[in-house]
Amino acid sequence: MKANTDIEQYLSKLSGLARVLHNHVLTVHGKSEHTVRITNDSKKCDITAICVLPDGQVLVADRDNKRVKLLNQQYQVVSHWDVNDGKWDICQITPSEVAVPMNNEVQFITVSQSQLAIGRKLELQHSCISVAHHRGDLFIASGTALFKYKLNGKLVCRLYEDKSDNDTGKNRGGFIIITFVLCTGVF
Repeated sequence: MKANTDIEQYLSKLSGLARVLHNHVLTVHGKSEHTVRITNDSKKCDITAICVLPDGQVLVADRDNKRVKLLNQQYQVVSHWDVNDGKWDICQITPSEVAVPMNNEVQFITVSQSQLAIGRKLELQHSCISVAHHRGDLFIASGTALFKYKLNGKLVCRLYEDKSDNDTGKNRGGFIIITFVLCTGVF
């Protein structure tokens, strides 16, 4: 990658890449354990992602049993959805909709009346192992690249890519930030 001195100068003038508004000390007052195992589970539960909805319901990704499970406010499994892939994440889109990345797609799931309903699906031209949502945009990691999409599935840009290995989606020297600045026009 060729150095861009304008970007280096711009970034060097920043006091930081994020702004902390509040410093809070969190104190743990207790701990509780809950089982998310259901009758049909054939393996030990391996929770790879957790998403707490505004109404207090919780979605968990159980990788080894290949299920998304919905827990009520008492942390009891009230609904589940079987998936065909065990490498995924969960990301909240709206107060009642989440996105689940799988293989080469993102599956949207709606939570209504303590049930999971399968919604639309975005089919991608690359693998999808993780997803994040911010201000109407989806940030999708493939393992070697980070992509920015609109919620309708339109690719905005590739923010980062490193094909030197199978799992290179780490922030190597700030390249993700620099590419984001170039791609979004913030600079």
